[in-house]
Amino acid sequence: RFAAASYRSALYGLGFDPGVIRSLPPNTVEAYTFGVSGTGQPRGLTAAGPPHAVCEFDFRQWKTSTADWRAAFAAAVAKRVRGQRAFIGLSSDSDSNALQLMLHRLHLAPCDVLSLEDQQMVERRYSLAPGPPGGEAGVILLNEEQVVAERHWVNKYVEPFQYRAQELRGNGVLRDPASLGLSTICRWAKRLARSRGNVVTAVQPKPPVFLSATGAGEIMGAYGLNGTALSEHSSARGLWPDDLGEVFPWLSFFLGALRDHLAKEEHVCGAHGLEVRYPFLDRRVVQEFLWLRADAKHGEYKRPLLD
Repeated sequence: RFAAASYRSALYGLGFDPGVIRSLPPNTVEAYTFGVSGTGQPRGLTAAGPPHAVCEFDFRQWKTSTADWRAAFAAAVAKRVRGQRAFIGLSSDSDSNALQLMLHRLHLAPCDVLSLEDQQMVERRYSLAPGPPGGEAGVILLNEEQVVAERHWVNKYVEPFQYRAQELRGNGVLRDPASLGLSTICRWAKRLARSRGNVVTAVQPKPPVFLSATGAGEIMGAYGLNGTALSEHSSARGLWPDDLGEVFPWLSFFLGALRDHLAKEEHVCGAHGLEVRYPFLDRRVVQEFLWLRADAKHGEYKRPLLD
């Protein structure tokens, strides 16, 4: 038997033993074919050829300006929100703020901006870049009873995933406080969407998509600056050699904390029936960063965002 699924629980439901289930390596395509006996019956599964990459990245570092990166990022955001209401989780970091600013500049679709952080900060940033008409901004304040209820929901409905990054081992999606916050934001985004439904015809709008800022720190900074680790997740430490092949792929480029963060967002948002989209992980956005000369990458943490 052969089966492939996004979630392990689907394979468990088909009766597969956990010991025979494996994760496909990132950026990898594997092809298989079923052999056929003389009577036309399936005779087993064999590889149709060696695995190959989904995307081959170019390691040349030759660009001195981040202008092409900014253009690629604008296109990546536009592709993911055109004709589709979205929502973001706003925090004090530059990643989510870059998303909000780009949505404001593109003016393509309404976007709800939700946060669990300081209300004045959210209101101030939303007033500077409010986005297209129809979006809302809000700070979610939970009392202790609501926190307990949200944690119970996460433990009951979100599929477990054990983190594998060295600095996160012993933790997992269900024990990560960020999962609780993300689940809360998803719940409020769905509530806002339902409130915009047509009461007369009972027609409900399409669920919004979550626009994630994951990938900015892992790709553009590797959680470091000029050789200094800025986080326990740091691998390359933001120190870019003249030959990028010496460090590519750094741990958080495909695996490490990036894999764990993606699992958290896919598992939590998926439990709410919501799709996640990742403009910072668009292949052109990633390639434009790789093409920047080493000296253009250095100096500022996540340099393209500051430009």
